[in-house]
Amino acid sequence: MARIVPTDDAPGATEANCIGYLEQQLQSALARFGDAYRSGLAGFQRAHPEFLKLDGVAQDRLLEGLGREPFFEMLVDHTMQGFYGSPEHGGNRDEASWKMMGIAKHMGGGHWHGA
Repeated sequence: MARIVPTDDAPGATEANCIGYLEQQLQSALARFGDAYRSGLAGFQRAHPEFLKLDGVAQDRLLEGLGREPFFEMLVDHTMQGFYGSPEHGGNRDEASWKMMGIAKHMGGGHWHGA
């Protein structure tokens, strides 16, 4: 997730707690994706055991090479939900993405109200 929305001059997935979002949602609204995550992560680790040892550039290159692989697409989608969604769902900690986009004042303290 940190490579999907990296930290630069603005917060990334790590600061926005995207992993916490996913963990929380896999216990509720996204529970149906639990098996897909277990098998997808296991398959990714088997195929790319060196991933965590690579530098960021090499990690990005490897991820870009995955293209439209279903597991990676699912991970990107859920990362975006955690990053841009309402903090009430476990992600977007401290309204990180909303502040980055300059829309936090319109978002109602965690509840979108038609900004």
